[in-house]
Amino acid sequence: MKDKLQAVTHKECVVEKAHAKINLCLDAVSKRADGYHELRSVVVPLALHDRIVIEKADTMSYECNEPALPFHGGNTVVKAVWLMKEAFQLKDNYHISVTKQIPMEAGLGGGSSDAAAIMRGIAKLSKLSINASVLEELGVSIGADVPCLVQNRCVFVSGIGEGLTFLTNRFAFPILLVKPKAGASTKLVYENLNIETCPHPDVQKCLSEWENGNFKGVLANCGNSLEGSTFQLVSEVADLKQELLSYGFEFVAMSGSGTTVFAIGGMDVTKMHEIANRLKNRYPFVEVTSSYIPQ
Repeated sequence: MKDKLQAVTHKECVVEKAHAKINLCLDAVSKRADGYHELRSVVVPLALHDRIVIEKADTMSYECNEPALPFHGGNTVVKAVWLMKEAFQLKDNYHISVTKQIPMEAGLGGGSSDAAAIMRGIAKLSKLSINASVLEELGVSIGADVPCLVQNRCVFVSGIGEGLTFLTNRFAFPILLVKPKAGASTKLVYENLNIETCPHPDVQKCLSEWENGNFKGVLANCGNSLEGSTFQLVSEVADLKQELLSYGFEFVAMSGSGTTVFAIGGMDVTKMHEIANRLKNRYPFVEVTSSYIPQ
């Protein structure tokens, strides 16, 4: 079974890669009575990743190369550790080392992917005989993006993140990521969202083209319902999208609730790197990466 969790541990230690993601297509369908939004989204994992080392230890401890990341009760890594300890009655303590490459408040799923990686790592370190689907169900309590990042596969996500349909076709393509300095609060983006007037991309058509192996057709039907709301909060994101479109990319969109904008197609990776080099003196995060295809 492909989703069976497997890894070799060495000296009570595991290393996990927490891959970034983009929402290639995202439709905010409706607002629920409980305040959450029903979503339909095509999520694609990226080669860009954080590195997480989990070691058994006498006491719980955390370290990170990003000093702005506090390890308190609201941190997704901390939540994931304690969720695993409680769900499986684990008595072990751990030293967690996080090397960040994914920027924060970027719409790239960094915190959620870190949490998913922690869950995978602890399951392996504790030799739990469980499938990835168990972790996906648990991950909803940490955050909506956690379940879809457990397996690092292209996936159609529905509901508030709990509905997962993994996609069989794989597309390898380079991606330019650019994030302005400002971040966006996911809470404020959704509070600012007008379901009636925001764009609603045709996710079903996107999925149909995906299954037909037509990547150009996929891109032609993509979009992000949250762009307008984020643009109102951080106008620089709208300007960045227009600038990237002017370079001739086939598709440009914001990922998740922002503020990272990604650009795909219309040029080869060499040209993409040339554009990235022009942007690096103006934006704090500029990265050429690619879709991630698990071996």
